[in-house]
Amino acid sequence: KKAEPMKIKIKFSAILNLHGVTSGSEIEIKDGSTITDLLTLYRIKEIQHHYIISFVNGRNQRSSYTLCNGDSLNLLLPAGGG
Repeated sequence: KKAEPMKIKIKFSAILNLHGVTSGSEIEIKDGSTITDLLTLYRIKEIQHHYIISFVNGRNQRSSYTLCNGDSLNLLLPAGGG
């Protein structure tokens, strides 16, 4: 039996540009996908991955976290200035 794609809700700050995705939308990902897999899928350079803070269902998670169907993922890229 073929695995059904999972659906997650994704939000991200404007500074992150995920190709073809609008913040607040629901996307389909492969079963067993990690946050790193998702960042790679949307062409976020690997060197930038460790700057991104990931919250899944309101809890801070490592990029190795395996996403589950129905999860809500919020990607933040802290910006400093002055």
